[in-house]
Amino acid sequence: MTLARTSTGIGLRQPHYKAVLEQRPALDFLEVHSENFFHAGGASLHVLERARENYPISLHGVGLSLASADTLRTEHLTKLKRLVDHIEPALVSEHLCWGAIGGKHFNDLLPFPYTREALDLVCERVNHVQDTLQRTILIENLSAYLQFAQTEMDEFTFLAELSRRTGCGILLDVNNLYVNACNFDYDPWPLIETLPVAAIGEIHLAGHTRTADCLIDTHSDVVCDAVWDLYRRVLSHVGAVPTLIEWDTDIPALEVLLEQAGIASTFLQAPSPLAPLRPAGEGLAGTSAFPSPAGRRGARGEGANNLHGTQTIFGAALLKAQNVSAATDLFSTEPVTAIDRLAIYRGNVVAAITKALQGAYPVIEQIVGTEFFAALARAYWLAHPSTSGDLHDYGGHFADFVATFEHTQNLPYLHDVAQLEWAVQRAYGAADHAPLSVLALVEVSADTVDTLHVDLQAGAALMSSRYPIAGIWQQHQADYTAELNIDLARAEAALVHRRGDRVRVTALTPEQYELLHHLHQGMDLHNAITATLEHHPGCAIDQTLALAFREELITSLRRTDHAIL
Repeated sequence: MTLARTSTGIGLRQPHYKAVLEQRPALDFLEVHSENFFHAGGASLHVLERARENYPISLHGVGLSLASADTLRTEHLTKLKRLVDHIEPALVSEHLCWGAIGGKHFNDLLPFPYTREALDLVCERVNHVQDTLQRTILIENLSAYLQFAQTEMDEFTFLAELSRRTGCGILLDVNNLYVNACNFDYDPWPLIETLPVAAIGEIHLAGHTRTADCLIDTHSDVVCDAVWDLYRRVLSHVGAVPTLIEWDTDIPALEVLLEQAGIASTFLQAPSPLAPLRPAGEGLAGTSAFPSPAGRRGARGEGANNLHGTQTIFGAALLKAQNVSAATDLFSTEPVTAIDRLAIYRGNVVAAITKALQGAYPVIEQIVGTEFFAALARAYWLAHPSTSGDLHDYGGHFADFVATFEHTQNLPYLHDVAQLEWAVQRAYGAADHAPLSVLALVEVSADTVDTLHVDLQAGAALMSSRYPIAGIWQQHQADYTAELNIDLARAEAALVHRRGDRVRVTALTPEQYELLHHLHQGMDLHNAITATLEHHPGCAIDQTLALAFREELITSLRRTDHAIL
């Protein structure tokens, strides 16, 4: 499916899932971050499938790290291909950036020097991605807060050559271009004129944040007048191009995004004649042309003479503040400014991992408080840096970390609660399997019962604790209205699984836990019952099996390796 050149869309984010699906606003397409839908199943993927029934979808990646000197993450690309094959999007795009080095992933869109070495690498990567996906992808220009001393060309010359050599398209982010023009005091128009017009397959528009030092690409506000002016000028040069409104933080009501998309649609339908840019005082920071690469090379940056070395030094500065001064030589700006701008990137990295851990461990955050949790998240990140471009994978060692962290020793139950929360996180995206009805047992012949095996829902987890972990979790949910009543001296077992689109945490008796645990470990029904009765002679086996069927936990019955139901 291809988009009409006059198409307008918005980025579909979680706060607007329900409204978009129910109201079906008049939009030409929706765009989502690819990594948010890498799950094998679950609620998020169901939302995207339903949205796909009504709108063309654009998949916009943030974690592939095409310019990283590390090896391309094949697992990430495999997940992307699975999603592309399943959704069949109208567009697939990625950023011109890196995010990983030395096995560590910073989960931010990081700049790099535009050198011939980098161009060769990115061309190789883009070719590999396009061959894998069996389709053309778009590459987006990046917002930046630092420029490298050893760069050999400007970003748009790099993009144009990348497109020429690989056949990839270009996603022109007008807000990113404006942010860079202000931050580095140049006229953006010569850059736009270097782009191959036919390769521009999408335009992004967004808001930014103005600080005393620079503009920061936060996607947290309406598109400003100066960016609208630059957008109109771009359209007069390249013609109508499918345009998306991005908004990722401080997300407003859906109507605000629709209004912004409506403005873009008006410009797309009736492009205006070439208009002058706003004066420097009202828009761009300056009017000088982009400085030529020859004017900057060799000024600084002698500490790293290749892409791997540059990214290693940059990455070290993001991990530890004491490494920042060593990184300032990489950049064309003065050291004091470089240190301040590096702090922006460090802040982005810490904010991203904190948000990911808040999403995975909301009960832990409620128990310890938001301020302490932020410090805990930062300490965890230093001990366990991310290794994936998909932050939904981040946090698997958090339970063990809080068990040994100096400042949580007075809360020994946090370890088991964190284990349960990670199981909840895994269950959200587990593969979907249709549950069996209890009536399926009627079809089982008596001579097969002794060797009958039971398969439970993918993502189901069984946990046993010295603490009332199910009760703690349940009493910290938004829909819990009764009085808090937690007896930390009471041991408890719990079942975690997804039923439909909602993950459930169910408290189990010891005998229920043991029977289900044996079945989950692959023991046949006869031996599981026998082992459970040895420890719990009065166990009501039928009630436990009824619970499993009632909770839609059982997906198949089989004898040895042969499915019979």
